[in-house]
Amino acid sequence: MLKKSLYLLPFLLPNLLLAQTAEEYLEQAQSAESPAAAQALYQQAAQKFKAQGQADQYLQAQAEWIKGQMNDLGYANSRKLLENAIKEGQKMLGMQGQGMALLHKYLGYTYYYEDNLIDATPALETALALREKANPNDPELFRDYYNLGVVYSRTARYQRSNEKLKQGLILAERQNTAKEITFRIKVELASTFSQLLQYKQALQLFHSMEPQLSKLENNAANQQLKAYFYLTKANTIQAVAIKIDDFTDALYAEKKALQFYTANQDAPNILYSTLNLAERYQNIYIYNNDKKQLEKSIQILSQVDKKELNKSQLINYFRSAVLISGHTQNSAFQAKALEQDIAELMKEAELTAFDKCNLFILLAELATAQKKWTNTQELLDKAGRALLKEEAKVGENISKNWVDHVINLDLLSAVVARKIRFYQEQYTQEKDKALLLKSLALMEVYDAVVDEVRKQVDESGGQMAWSTFLVSDYSYALNACYILGQEDPKYLEKAFYYSERAKSFLLLQSFQAAKARQEAGLPQQLLDKEEGFRQKITTLKQDIFQYKEAGRSKEQAAQNLEKELLAQETAFSHFQKELQEDYPAYYQMQYELPIRDLKSCQAALAQNQGLLEFFVGEEYTYSFGIQKDQIQLKRHKISRNGLKKRIKSYRNSIYGHYLGLGKKTEESYKEDAKAFYEQGLAFYQDLIAPLGELPERLIIVPAGALATLPFEPMITAEVDQPTNYQTHPYLVQKHAISYNYSATLWQEMKERKGAKAKKELLAFAPEFGQGAASFVRGRRFALSPLTYNKREVERVREIWGAGDIFMGQAATEDKFKALGEDYKIIHFATHGMANDQDPDFSLLAFTEISDSIENEFLYVSDIYNMQLKADLVVLSACETALGELNEGEGSISLARSFSYAGAKSIFTTLWSVNDQATSALVENFYYNLKQGMPKDQALQKAKTMFLAAGNHETSHPFLWSPYILIGDSQPMNSPSSLWAYGLGAAGVLLLGGGFLWIKRRRKQEA
Repeated sequence: MLKKSLYLLPFLLPNLLLAQTAEEYLEQAQSAESPAAAQALYQQAAQKFKAQGQADQYLQAQAEWIKGQMNDLGYANSRKLLENAIKEGQKMLGMQGQGMALLHKYLGYTYYYEDNLIDATPALETALALREKANPNDPELFRDYYNLGVVYSRTARYQRSNEKLKQGLILAERQNTAKEITFRIKVELASTFSQLLQYKQALQLFHSMEPQLSKLENNAANQQLKAYFYLTKANTIQAVAIKIDDFTDALYAEKKALQFYTANQDAPNILYSTLNLAERYQNIYIYNNDKKQLEKSIQILSQVDKKELNKSQLINYFRSAVLISGHTQNSAFQAKALEQDIAELMKEAELTAFDKCNLFILLAELATAQKKWTNTQELLDKAGRALLKEEAKVGENISKNWVDHVINLDLLSAVVARKIRFYQEQYTQEKDKALLLKSLALMEVYDAVVDEVRKQVDESGGQMAWSTFLVSDYSYALNACYILGQEDPKYLEKAFYYSERAKSFLLLQSFQAAKARQEAGLPQQLLDKEEGFRQKITTLKQDIFQYKEAGRSKEQAAQNLEKELLAQETAFSHFQKELQEDYPAYYQMQYELPIRDLKSCQAALAQNQGLLEFFVGEEYTYSFGIQKDQIQLKRHKISRNGLKKRIKSYRNSIYGHYLGLGKKTEESYKEDAKAFYEQGLAFYQDLIAPLGELPERLIIVPAGALATLPFEPMITAEVDQPTNYQTHPYLVQKHAISYNYSATLWQEMKERKGAKAKKELLAFAPEFGQGAASFVRGRRFALSPLTYNKREVERVREIWGAGDIFMGQAATEDKFKALGEDYKIIHFATHGMANDQDPDFSLLAFTEISDSIENEFLYVSDIYNMQLKADLVVLSACETALGELNEGEGSISLARSFSYAGAKSIFTTLWSVNDQATSALVENFYYNLKQGMPKDQALQKAKTMFLAAGNHETSHPFLWSPYILIGDSQPMNSPSSLWAYGLGAAGVLLLGGGFLWIKRRRKQEA
């Protein structure tokens, strides 16, 4: 399948004339009737060009002559000829000309056809650069961009792939290339969007293409293109389905593809789609444990005649058959028969390294199901060896030494992860702890592979995708360390290391990049140039986003800007490569990401502090309880999917009555109260109570869906009246709580160095009229007026004793960007909106300027480009801690972007909040900060004051529990002047108003 992705032009015209000159020989070679005749003519042309001193033409003829012999010579021998020709060309011309471009291109092909994509990449990059330099208007240039896009995609460098494919598409459309070819490029492009987790863009591209597919000529090549279209679309929908636990659309897309192929009597693709359909049913079975879906898969697969399948189809068939064999006793899928069939297939001469690796993995799966553990590990070592380069000299068994000698690191990581998993499955049967030790030894190999992949996958989209599945693989390390740690405490240290490795890599890398900029000696002009690129790219992306959301009237404007964006991204990529070559220390420092160990974590804790870190695996949730003088590791029987469902239900029990749809009654109010109490108590008993007595102040490092869970309203003891919210025993009454992305990042944020802010407080209170609106999540949302936000920022400045505030028409995005980088505290009293489809476009709203295309929205992508000195950012706005949830990176939110930009701590929210309650609680928080309290205790006291001043209804956790503190919780120095401030009465008055608001709403909804 991979090789068919490369477009190699066929020789179509007959050989008509006898050649006399070098040019005529070359022309006749291109239209020769047979490969043998072409080779003879290319050789003649080369000799004549060389004799005439036409070096570039000579090298082109040489390249074509070698390419024509690849099948006979083999790729290794062809590579030697190409390398010799390149050396000769360097002496004749240096690195320039079409001839050198072709030689490097075909050198890349020799690696590509051997599935050695790592070595293929630089050769193809060089070929593209030389070809573009020789003739920027070359009509065939788009093919080189496409080929590179394919290679980058297959090596998980999806952002680079995306950029190459975009450029290839622009060039192809400019040349009015056949629709079949542009469709192929678009399908690959959509695939990269999906791999970058940009599902919305991928599906939009698929939807725009689908109506045009039926207009293509009904030939074999186009049928294959359509098959690839539907396969890629179904895979994208499947990825979305996993996120939202709904596989209906993916199944529908596959069924539609099968119907299409059946109607067109397309036998090969009918088989492909049938096999895919069986696999879709299996995916539903795996995720939902629905045995009916497995039965449907068995029924489909039982009707397939293996004799009709080609090599690729057979591998797909065996993958599904092996799963059935491991989960049922179906006589049609017995392990022994499958082993024989796979062994027979492996005798095929045309199998690629990828094919062999995957078949060995399937044999290992069969061996595991039969508990043939020794065979399992031997087969997986063979799978790994299939990926070794020809010249590799390594040991028999997989080790760290293999990392630099394989043709595909992704597959090697999959092999190693399976070896680890199978050792642990064997342990569950035999209870031999030596097996766990073997799995941990292999975990070190896996870790080395991850490090190497991280360096190669040098863009955020690919890194984000990697972070998602690393969590599942690291869960094996947590399991082994937990069991071994019951007898030997040293394994707690290892468990903590792997828990940290699975958390917020991209955010940690951004911290390290900031250090690198300071310490690697980069000239200021280069730093300014880098910043200029980032700003320009961000602005273009935002304008494109706004145009696209505005509808068809702005489509052409968006397309024009997309071309400009691609040019900027390409130029920035070239700049980064030059930076890497000229300043290797800067590049290296960005990937030196030291993970803090348990001892450093304990040393950083105050006497009254503890750190609770969570890790969520497929089957278990783990928690670390770390104090100055003790370390605990607990394992909880809470699965990832189970946890997601519990958290969703718990959150709904808190805000469902006020933010949910449907009619609300006194009865539904009581039902929500009962659900909140029962689930809050259950969460406390399951996650917190097992850790025993804990210090007064807690730093919580969540994982997965726990990032959306407020711990403060957990119930610590049984209650008689669930609706008596004021008297509930909340966790916040026992502990001051702050949150962080990882223990390493907590220490990094605490120790952050650099220039100090010169000014105290910067606050914004925008105004919103009836026309204010935002495009978020593909819909237009009205931005309602905020009654209390101006009063809030005035009171905040009054409490703090100094500061600059901007209200109404003065509260603009431009003002923040101009001033924001030199303040100790930045406060936003405004609207916020999380965008879980396009997380870079979660936003804070400012006062709208009528002539602004951007509508005065501060996006996550804007904040990434800032360099803040703030000790505290207060996001007094809705859902600013929410965003797209990534298992490894956490919630891609506004709050996270401020951490990325340099803020040491962030006051943020977990759902839509009430303007009036926010104002009261925020004032209490600032007052406590002014008294010199640590930030976490200042927020804790603000919440307990809120509870004390209210009643059972105004103490509802919907009003006070969404506010959380992320990051460093140390106290802050404030201006010395503080006059007597009677805050208590103000708080009571505001809460009284809050009570009226709640009561009115409940009566309206009842």
